[in-house]
Amino acid sequence: MRSPLPLGSATARALLAAGSVTSVLLLAACGGGATDTAGASSTASTGASAAATETATASASAPAHATSKPSSSSSASGKAVPVTVVKPFTRGPDKHLSGSEGGFSWDITLPTFTGSGAAVAEVNRRVEASAQSAVTASKTQNGDDPESKHTLDGEAAVTTNDGRTVQIEIPMSDFYEGAAHPTNVDNTVVLVAASGAPVTLEHLFKNQKEALTAFAPLVIEQAKADGYDPSGSDGLAPTTANWSAWQSDDKGLTFTFQDYQLGMHGMPSYTIPWSTVTPYLLPSAQALLAPTS
Repeated sequence: MRSPLPLGSATARALLAAGSVTSVLLLAACGGGATDTAGASSTASTGASAAATETATASASAPAHATSKPSSSSSASGKAVPVTVVKPFTRGPDKHLSGSEGGFSWDITLPTFTGSGAAVAEVNRRVEASAQSAVTASKTQNGDDPESKHTLDGEAAVTTNDGRTVQIEIPMSDFYEGAAHPTNVDNTVVLVAASGAPVTLEHLFKNQKEALTAFAPLVIEQAKADGYDPSGSDGLAPTTANWSAWQSDDKGLTFTFQDYQLGMHGMPSYTIPWSTVTPYLLPSAQALLAPTS
C-alpha cells in the first residue's frame, strides 16, 4: 500500500515537474527546444523567441476557414500592438489519449478542433503533447515495480476560444492502488489562435521575477481566506516551474498550484486581477490576453 506523497519525496517532485516542463516538451515536440528538463528555464526562454516570431507572423498562418482581422491594444508607450484575430475554432469530437504499460494505465479525454488550417492542426497537436508529457512523467514512477497498479485519468476543458488564444486546462488524477487518495496534476496550454504558437510564462512580463514576487502576497491573502497560510512556501518562489500553470480570462490571470506545492493536498487556483497584472505585462501579452473592452 502506498501512502500519500510528502512534498519532499522524489515522486512528488516528479509530479510537480510534470506541469512545469510542459511548455518545454511542447516546444521540443515541434522542434523548438531540447527535452533536457534540467535546463527547462533556459530552453523555454530560447523557445520563446521562436514563438514570438510565430506570433508576429500569425496572419500568414491563419486557419483557412477563418476570416482574420487586425486588432490592437495600446501599450504603455502609446503604440498600438497588432494582434491577428480569427474566428473561434469549431469543436470536434473528444479524443481519448489512452493506453497501458505494465501496471500503469492512462485515459485522458482531450478536446479537438476541426478545420483545414495549419493552426488548427497545430493546436490539436500541442494539446495532445501536453497530456502526453504528463503520461511520460507519471509512467516513470513505477520504477523498479513496473506491475504496480497505477492509473492516470483526466478530462480537459476549453477555457478560452476567443479568436486571439485557445486555452486548455487538463486536470489529472494520479492514483496508486491502495493509496489514501490520488495525487492531482494540472497542465495548462495557452496557444495563439492564428498560428498555434505556444504562449508560455516567459512571453508575458517585462520582468518575470518582479511580477511573480508581486503576485505572491495576493496568493497568500486569498489562501488565508481559504483557511491555510502558505507564507514562506518554496512553492511561491518566483520561478517558472512554480507558476507555469496559468490561464487568462476577463478577471485576470489565474494560477493553479500543483498538489502539495503550497503544503497541502489539492490544486488551489488564485486569480491576480488585471489591475495588478497589467503594469507588469509586455504590450504584446496585453494585446493577446487582456480584455478588449
